Amino acid sequence: MASLRKKYQAQLGSLDREDAPPVMSPPVTGAKMPDPVVDAPKPPELETKSAADQAAEDSLRKRLAEMERAESLQRQQQQQPQHAEPQEPQASCYTCL
Repeated sequence: MASLRKKYQAQLGSLDREDAPPVMSPPVTGAKMPDPVVDAPKPPELETKSAADQAAEDSLRKRLAEMERAESLQRQQQQQPQHAEPQEPQASCYTCL
């Protein structure tokens, strides 16, 4: 029986070269990458607030709106003329008349 090692060693021996790279490099094909943009503007920075800061700001806005409503109601009450004249208290008993 013939040895398999000897049979295939002749074929493998021709592939094994010291000057050749062990692995072929991948083919360079595909689209050319665009040139980098030199004068590109930076995107605007987003302002991020924590949940506690947002809640504090909301409560301050609500309180300010409440105070403004109270001031406007107070101005309306001062501008209304007093239509009701003070009335004398009526006697509750018939004998006092």
